[in-house]
Amino acid sequence: MFSLMVILVNIFYITVAFNTVRDIQITKGTLANIFYLPVAIADEEESDSEDFSQEREDSEVENESGEGESENEFFTELGGVAVVLGFATVSIYFIRIFNKVFLGNKNSFLTKTRKYLKSAHPYLGVLLIVSSGIHGYSLLGEDEALLGLAAWIALVIIILSAFAKKFKIKKWLNIHKVISVLFVMLLFSHLLTL
Repeated sequence: MFSLMVILVNIFYITVAFNTVRDIQITKGTLANIFYLPVAIADEEESDSEDFSQEREDSEVENESGEGESENEFFTELGGVAVVLGFATVSIYFIRIFNKVFLGNKNSFLTKTRKYLKSAHPYLGVLLIVSSGIHGYSLLGEDEALLGLAAWIALVIIILSAFAKKFKIKKWLNIHKVISVLFVMLLFSHLLTL
């Protein structure tokens, strides 16, 4: 019962954070400046993706007639579920760091929360990679898909680094943590482009 309450509170806070990040609008020039890309490269990529323009026009016609709209919304909402799962999955690392650095491992609530999340961590990771994979595959061809694809590739590397434990590869946990931080940065970047 306690673990369910902790997970629900965690999901609530993550959902509030997701809605806050989602409301931030960012322009293409600003995004190019964030990643130090010249705007000309971003413009070239748009001209290369003219193949998708016809497909988008066809989907817009379907959306105007009401068909296909609920399906696209479902896959977009699946992305929101993936974001919540992603933050729930990586939160055990940040809870441990916060408890260790700021509270000296004295907060029993955070210690218990971390234990429950640690037991759910592999299952949350599998749900995350499946839900984000379905979300990304269904929305291929969208402008925001590149950063989402990069975040999904980071997830695959994270899962592979977890399997390295079974093969007794040293330093697997360090790789797992570093790629997890990279995943969070890519996820925030992906959310900012929405």
